[in-house]
Amino acid sequence: MKKWYFWSLIVLIVGLVATAIGFIGHGNQTIEFENWHHAKIVTKSSKITTKTTKWSESDFNQINVDVKNVDVVVQTGDSYNVKFVGSPDAKFKVSKKDQTLTVKQTKDATKGYRMRTKGFFWIYDHDQHADSKLIITVPKDTQLSNVSINETNVDLAGDLTLKNIKADNVYLSTGGDITVNQATINGGQIISEDDIDLQKTTFNGQVTINSKNGDIEVSNANDQVGYQVQAVNGDAKLFKQSNDSGDQLKVNEDNSTQVKLTASNGDINVLKGNDDDD
Repeated sequence: MKKWYFWSLIVLIVGLVATAIGFIGHGNQTIEFENWHHAKIVTKSSKITTKTTKWSESDFNQINVDVKNVDVVVQTGDSYNVKFVGSPDAKFKVSKKDQTLTVKQTKDATKGYRMRTKGFFWIYDHDQHADSKLIITVPKDTQLSNVSINETNVDLAGDLTLKNIKADNVYLSTGGDITVNQATINGGQIISEDDIDLQKTTFNGQVTINSKNGDIEVSNANDQVGYQVQAVNGDAKLFKQSNDSGDQLKVNEDNSTQVKLTASNGDINVLKGNDDDD
């Protein structure tokens, strides 16, 4: 009973402090407690600040990225380019050695926890800057020997995107979404806690794709290569085949290219066109 009174008193004190700050701030405004202290008023005119950072590294054919909670895009363009747009809190160590670009996030974009009020409601969440993105650009038709991107913070992980690239080996791992668009992948592994979307992507060799709690969608798929598809707790569709039993669907088992897709708690669709019509 004493513990109950103690925590009730704490809640009451926090509420009184929030109310006092609200009156001082002249009305109904958002109040934030960062890491349970340093209360501040956030007015409607407050904006999330962003920064843009560019690095001069070029002439690389391998990419190793180790980040915590930002989106990562690898794409083609007119020239080599490495830049970050987003939270001013995020920091990176960028280097190049023997044609290998290495990017490591040394400080994430999350300030910590906050408890905030808006009107009569209390909200407790992570104070995180939105739209923080690391963008790596290589010239068109560049053949990358290796692309490795690892998001280490599963709970706050960003999304990963590959656009129009060619790579001999790809390793992608994140708790967010993964999108691969018009790429050529000659082997590797793609792992996500969430959705995986593969659009007009050419596969060669052995490729493994796993989603733990999301769907996997493959559109404009080549029906001449081998596919092994298993939705453990969802619906699976492989061209004209489909099931909801959790059993594996297969096609072109003797082909030298084999793409293995597994969804633990989601659906899988492998489609020859953009829709269900072959």
